[in-house]
Amino acid sequence: MNYLAHAFLADRHPENIIGNLAGDFVKGPIGNEFSHRVRRGIMLHRRIDSYTDFHPEVAAMKSAFSRGRRRFAGIILDIGFDYYLCRNWSKFSDESLREFIDTVYDILISNHDSLPSGLARVAPRLVAGDWLGYYRSLKGTGEILDRVAMRFRRENTLRGSIAEIENNHAQFEEGFLRMFPEVIVYAEKQKRSLS
Repeated sequence: MNYLAHAFLADRHPENIIGNLAGDFVKGPIGNEFSHRVRRGIMLHRRIDSYTDFHPEVAAMKSAFSRGRRRFAGIILDIGFDYYLCRNWSKFSDESLREFIDTVYDILISNHDSLPSGLARVAPRLVAGDWLGYYRSLKGTGEILDRVAMRFRRENTLRGSIAEIENNHAQFEEGFLRMFPEVIVYAEKQKRSLS
C-alpha cells in the first residue's frame, strides 16, 4: 500500500492520517516526540505493510513479474495498489475520491509545522503536484514509478515498470479486489488493539 491506501485505512482523525502517511519516513523505534495518535498511525502503517507484504495474493502477483523487475515487485505493487484503489474507490467508500484527497491535503497543509520531518519535506510537493490524484490513471501511476526510480543511485529496472501492471492488469486488479477487503478488516482490528 502507498500514500492513498494508508490514508484511507487510517482513523479519520487528522493525527492518525498524519501518522499513517509518516510511516515510511519514521525508521526504528517510534519516539515520544510524536503525539499518541501519530504514534498509533505509524504503528498501524507498519502493521499494514507487514500484513500485505506476506499476503498470499501479493505472493501470487509477485510471481507474475518479469525476472528483471521481480526485485522491485513490492514497490511496484505498493504503488499499483493505490491505482487499483482509485479505480475501485466507490466499492470501498461513499465519499468521493476527490473529496477524500482534498481532505488529506488540507490536513497536511494545516498541520505542516507539526508533521514528522520526512513527511514535512515531502508534503508540499505531494499537495502541489496532486500526487494522490496521479493514481487515477495508468499514465500517472507510471510517472510516479519513474520518479521513484530516479531516487535510486544506481541504474535500475524500475523505470518503465508500469509495463508490469499493464501486462498483468486483470490478474493484479482481481487480486487487489480479493485482498483489500481483508486488509480493511485487519486494519480495523489493529486500530482497536492500538487504542
